[in-house]
Amino acid sequence: MRRHNFLRVGIKHLRFLPVSLVSLCCSFGLIAQNLEVESVKKEGYNRVTGVSTFSPLNNLTYTQQTLDTQHFALGHFKVLSNAVTLEPFVNLQLTATGGTVEQQSFFSPLPPNIHLYYRAEISYAISNYLQPYMYTQHLSSSINQNPGIDNDNLRLNPFFMQSEIGTGIKTEVKGYYIETGVRTMTNPTLDSQTSQTQVFSKLSTRF
Repeated sequence: MRRHNFLRVGIKHLRFLPVSLVSLCCSFGLIAQNLEVESVKKEGYNRVTGVSTFSPLNNLTYTQQTLDTQHFALGHFKVLSNAVTLEPFVNLQLTATGGTVEQQSFFSPLPPNIHLYYRAEISYAISNYLQPYMYTQHLSSSINQNPGIDNDNLRLNPFFMQSEIGTGIKTEVKGYYIETGVRTMTNPTLDSQTSQTQVFSKLSTRF
């Protein structure tokens, strides 16, 4: 009789085994789904903009992108940048950027200039539509050492990368991004003290 009672109890518990297995599978599925969403938040790549981001911490973000700009009848420049952004407080951002710059004048038959550059920027978002900032940027002299590579068409030309320091305000209005400020450009060659100050404005939108 004891054996029969034991078998009855065992069979009774076996009835709940499929339910337990289904519940366990659902639990693991939900955990895996949450981990997948978390990983997407931490790392991503935008095929449209070519921007790759990685956020190991909530207040630290690494960004990599390539910017290729063509100016008709003037030349082009291409920037490969690696940026680390730290947000120690809400709305306050500290960004350090470095990389390589390739640029060439339309009037030069020589190979493109190759430079190293770094940029440091501090910004504070007063609101979702208003963000003042300050920055400093340094462009090294050409590292490929081609004769005549530092020509007058690239020096102090706002259409190309320069060593500069400046401040400005960024804003967004109905999908349009507006940036205005003041900057002082210096000659990219290390032995020159020539500088030029100008007021600049930019208007852009996304499609």
